[in-house]
Amino acid sequence: MKVLLLGSTGNVGSRILSALLAHSHTPVLYVRNASKLPQQVLTSLPSSSIVTGDASDRNAIAKAIQEHDCEAVISAAGLAGMFSRTEQFPKIFRAVVEAAATVGKSRGRPIRCWMLGGFGMLDIPGNHKENFELIQTIPENEVAWSILCAFQMTPAKEADATARTKTASDKIIATADVPPNWNARFTWVPLFGTLLNVFANIMGYATTLEQAAESVVRDLDKGMDSEFINKRVGIIAAK
Repeated sequence: MKVLLLGSTGNVGSRILSALLAHSHTPVLYVRNASKLPQQVLTSLPSSSIVTGDASDRNAIAKAIQEHDCEAVISAAGLAGMFSRTEQFPKIFRAVVEAAATVGKSRGRPIRCWMLGGFGMLDIPGNHKENFELIQTIPENEVAWSILCAFQMTPAKEADATARTKTASDKIIATADVPPNWNARFTWVPLFGTLLNVFANIMGYATTLEQAAESVVRDLDKGMDSEFINKRVGIIAAK
């Protein structure tokens, strides 16, 4: 599958690029500055697969999808933390979603689209809700979306996009719309029960960047048969 990837120079995106190659997908990198790509990426990918543009420019993103005949888009650009985010993040989110919808409408079939959302977008108290509200307005016949709602992600090893090494799939548990294995032990506490549950559970949702990338690309392998289409996806490291 040909996949337009935004944010390939970042911590998450560089691991997604590695996972895409490991799963035999064909990545097209959409970057603001190609010189920030590692040398091994520049030498291993054809120059035609690198597109320079602004991640908040929906017209440029749509053009990249069209001209490279991409079937899917993964956006790993911007910061989608639980309690903080970059000011640019909602702009990037909107631009990617609207660009994918434009192309999906013109093709008459939906674009498969994976977005970063932040753990707080799941059905627990948090932020980033405006992005979820936006993507719900997109017709299903234009964009088949999923949103990765991971918590803290740390590197297990140095990024190497050319390593083509798969992460073991049995190390990840993913669920739609709610955090996997959530323990609602404090629901009985008046007023503050939900908040206490967040603090009691939250640190258990730390995963590696490699696990997060694998969960996205492994699902992309399923194409339109994915159970996570039009869902927010929470992940946790399996015990």
